[in-house]
Amino acid sequence: DDDDDDDDEDVDDENGDEALNGSDQLPFEEFTSHIRTLGWFVLIEEPLSEILCRETERFIIKACRSEFETHLLKDMCHWLDNVALGWLRTILSGCIPASEDTVQQGKFEEWKARLEFHVFETLCELRIKELFDIITEFPESCPALEDLKDCLARTHEHR
Repeated sequence: DDDDDDDDEDVDDENGDEALNGSDQLPFEEFTSHIRTLGWFVLIEEPLSEILCRETERFIIKACRSEFETHLLKDMCHWLDNVALGWLRTILSGCIPASEDTVQQGKFEEWKARLEFHVFETLCELRIKELFDIITEFPESCPALEDLKDCLARTHEHR
């Protein structure tokens, strides 16, 4: 019986490798071209938003959790500008026709504002959860308190 299971695994591995290395994969440019041609961008907006928000949260939590002695808000905004928004711009330029440049730019600005707010909101929520630890590490934790103050001013989470 164990030998039969091993044989099944070998078949699955071979098919998996073939699928990964074969023509079953669409290159990114081809994928976005199909989205553009079919006019399906509206269909991928919500999943794209969920992915960007989830990855933003994951990055902020990983980079900022229990790090109180350094201002991190600017670093998170820098990451957003250079990584997440760079990726978003690539997606938008591939999925929205160049002839609709104003639509593309408008979508980008809308997403940028939403994601910037999400950065502030996520860091704010993290710092609020860590408030006891931040207080016990005072005054070394002043940078974390200042980031929290800036996030609260932007998100109005304190209401």
